[in-house]
Amino acid sequence: MVRADVRAAAAIERKVTKARGTGLERNLRARLAGKGESICLAADVGGSMAGFLVAEVRRVEFGEREPVGWVEVVGVDPAHQGKGVGAALGREALRRLRAKKIRRVKTLVEWDAGDMVSYFSRLGFTRGDDVLLESRT
Repeated sequence: MVRADVRAAAAIERKVTKARGTGLERNLRARLAGKGESICLAADVGGSMAGFLVAEVRRVEFGEREPVGWVEVVGVDPAHQGKGVGAALGREALRRLRAKKIRRVKTLVEWDAGDMVSYFSRLGFTRGDDVLLESRT
């Protein structure tokens, strides 16, 4: 992914989530500027972005003895869903994390997002031991 892809990624996010202003553009720009150990991938089909994935390496993760990879966000344009775009992005992200000697990769999905659970399961993810807790203040 390059800076010119940021708006296209945000447009995909809006199509998929129907949300506006999630901060993805700002987040991607910071990652592409070299802040942190990010992996920002874009899939091009026919000259336009079909999907994107953002992952990172966290060198310090509470309770972990080794660095951990995180898949932060994945988005595939609805016109390209079910055609292997997300799978290709996921496989490439995992390959790059393995190349960085990362042995454990985590992600979070909403409990009722069966499509995302299935997606990550096909990439080899299983349910972890952690429990997400949050406070709405």
